[in-house]
Amino acid sequence: MLASLAMSMDISFGSLSLSTPAEPLLMVATGIWFVLLINQRSEIKKYLNNPLVVIIILQLILFGLNIFISKEPILSLKYLLAKLWFFGGFIFLPLLILRNEKSYKTAFWSFFIPLMISVLYTIANHAMKGFSFEDVNPSARPLYANHVIYACTLGLTLPFSIAALGWYKEKSLIRLFLISCIIILIFAIITSYTRTTWIAVFAAGASIIVFRSKFLKLSILAGIIGVFAFTYHLVDNNYYMKYAPNFNKTVFNKDDFGKHMEATVELSDVSGMERVYRWVAAANLIQHNFWTGTGNNTFYPTYKEYANPAFITWVSDNPEGSSTHNYFLLVFCDQGIFGLLLFVLFYIWAMLRTKVVYNLTNDKFIRTLMTTCFATLILFLVHLFLGDMVEVEKNGGIFLMIIAMIIASEYKVKSELKLNSSDQTRL
Repeated sequence: MLASLAMSMDISFGSLSLSTPAEPLLMVATGIWFVLLINQRSEIKKYLNNPLVVIIILQLILFGLNIFISKEPILSLKYLLAKLWFFGGFIFLPLLILRNEKSYKTAFWSFFIPLMISVLYTIANHAMKGFSFEDVNPSARPLYANHVIYACTLGLTLPFSIAALGWYKEKSLIRLFLISCIIILIFAIITSYTRTTWIAVFAAGASIIVFRSKFLKLSILAGIIGVFAFTYHLVDNNYYMKYAPNFNKTVFNKDDFGKHMEATVELSDVSGMERVYRWVAAANLIQHNFWTGTGNNTFYPTYKEYANPAFITWVSDNPEGSSTHNYFLLVFCDQGIFGLLLFVLFYIWAMLRTKVVYNLTNDKFIRTLMTTCFATLILFLVHLFLGDMVEVEKNGGIFLMIIAMIIASEYKVKSELKLNSSDQTRL
């Protein structure tokens, strides 16, 4: 299943579109987990009191209830089914497999080798087109729908590939291979021309300093306060209207990335301004559907009636059916305040548990793993503020696997501490 992720492509089966073969394999993995649920109840039961697992169960219950209030019940039902096999394949089954260092390494290499093949394929395509900005999307297809998904996948993989260097001896062939792959990944991220991933990689690197300091909780609290303060600033006296774009001056410099960056700074880049258009529409939608949202998978067929004409751009027709470009707003729109609070709690708790597990053990492998998981969560967080990457199996799959790693590592460390405590008591 992990090996199929990077190589999967979207294929339509009537009205249903699946990333194949990844999603069919996720269904199989989830089916296997249900069989194990019957045969290995005691093994599975030990994870049920973990707060992250409890939140997942609450989310699934909310997704089920969400269907009954949804403006598009069939779309919301499809969302629930997809979440069932995402959680089953990426979290619940891995919890029964990620038992030791060897299993983590096997999981990494199963995903990493096909990923590097997909990266080399994309680089080769892009090279034939002179690594031009306008050709990055066609070069990534059909393995990646667009350059954002491509860059996000590489960004999420980068911290783990760097961490893997510590598994092997210096100057060993496998370590030299990893160093070569890391250089290729960095080159691919640069030539993806994805501004979000560039920022996210730097944020992830800086977050390691915070993670190893005594100010992690304070930093997270400061971040939450900052988001609320900025939101209030925009809403107060309709200050956000100051950022309404000039329809005739929003541009897309597809053949000149330098001008594209310049337009971004000047707030005249059409992709950036289209994000603002969607965010304003989302904010208006939330005001009218605060408690329950409009139903999962309903933002696209719903948001235009809440849009503000002052923010419209020349790509606002949105024929490709893209969403909010902010996952937190998307959850709020689709699931209401309860869905948003559950997801925010889920994310913050996951980040905090990495530090708890790190402090509980002296195991070098687990400490490195938790540091990497935290940095990758920060990297993904940047993407979630500017995109909807959780629903993409290549990106969301890595995110959910990180959650599985945190839960499994916490249980392993606590079990070892309990065993050591029992041994000392007997002595």
